Amino acid sequence: MKILYFDCYAGISGDMILGALIELGVDLSWLVKQLQSIPLEGINIQSRTVKRGALSGTKIEIQLTDSTKQRRSLNDFIELIKNSPLPQDICEPAIDIFHTIANAEAKIHRENITNIHFHELGSIDSLIDIVGTLLAIKALAIDKIFSSPLHLGTGLISTEHGTIPVPAPATLEILKAKPVFSTGRPHELVTPTGAALITSLASQFGPLPSCEVDKIGYGAGTRNPQQFPNLLRVILGKTTPDWRMEKIVVMETDIDDMNPEYYEHIISQLFLEGALDVSLSSIIMKKNRPASKLTIISQPSCIDKLSSIVFQETSTFGIRINEIWRRSLNRESISVSLPSGDVVRVKIGKLDNKIISASPEYEDCRKIATKIGKPIKEIYQEIYRLIPTKYRA
Repeated sequence: MKILYFDCYAGISGDMILGALIELGVDLSWLVKQLQSIPLEGINIQSRTVKRGALSGTKIEIQLTDSTKQRRSLNDFIELIKNSPLPQDICEPAIDIFHTIANAEAKIHRENITNIHFHELGSIDSLIDIVGTLLAIKALAIDKIFSSPLHLGTGLISTEHGTIPVPAPATLEILKAKPVFSTGRPHELVTPTGAALITSLASQFGPLPSCEVDKIGYGAGTRNPQQFPNLLRVILGKTTPDWRMEKIVVMETDIDDMNPEYYEHIISQLFLEGALDVSLSSIIMKKNRPASKLTIISQPSCIDKLSSIVFQETSTFGIRINEIWRRSLNRESISVSLPSGDVVRVKIGKLDNKIISASPEYEDCRKIATKIGKPIKEIYQEIYRLIPTKYRA
């Protein structure tokens, strides 16, 4: 499987993406020819090698004779894309990305999306960046895209709306629920176009997955700060295992002074508030006191809610919290109908689109076994026989 990994240690923007993809082997003259099919005058792209700190990369310069000062609405961009001969698998995601930017702008300016005009963050350059990126990725025949957490920068920038904080409000809106960080660099490192592109393209955010590195491309930003190389690094690689990588948290506390009957209620409350898994382990604490270790696995976004439950429902005074990476199978759910008319959900686990696990939902099986008076193991056996052949491991 061919993958791209976007290493956004210096942020990300549309021109940085194009520069890196050109370095990975996309033919620039071919790309320009494809972009010239958009009904605009005089589209051209030039590339040059530039130094950014101790490293070098490709800087993209977009040139066109069409009036870039014209204020365009979302519908204007949609019409330009639809009136081009570009294929649907380019047009549809391009329009979706423009919708992402427009929705963010509309929300932060408290405007209807139809009234939003694209100015400094939505010029014709953005159209070239978005469509060009989609064309380049298709040309590279990429199967899956990954990204590092995004380095945002900090400070203030001047815009048509006046001075605004970094990251720009539209950028931050687009990046909701995505992993971001800042080291205090006084620059805008992620643009709205870059944010919209990477959130639309990347299926996972995290460390570089296990792969064989084939090529590395560096796309240069406009600025050349002395403190760090202002480059987007994109890695082209090959990987066989198609598993999911995600950051989760493990929360633990040791309890030796509580009625163990409480745990059933506590565990059910934790699951209701988003815990991925909860377990109890028997341990021996100081002075040889028998105790229980309560372990909770959850998404980082659930820490506050789950901590509140533990503090309110147990006798503990503290919780240990560790961030870890979890690797898991890709999953989907199917429904299997029994001759009795009952329906059971079955979890399907896939690796590289190959099914390697099928697991009926316990609660569904338990309810049916109780209802018809059969041993639960017979319900499981019957379900396994009824799973369609294409879903069997």
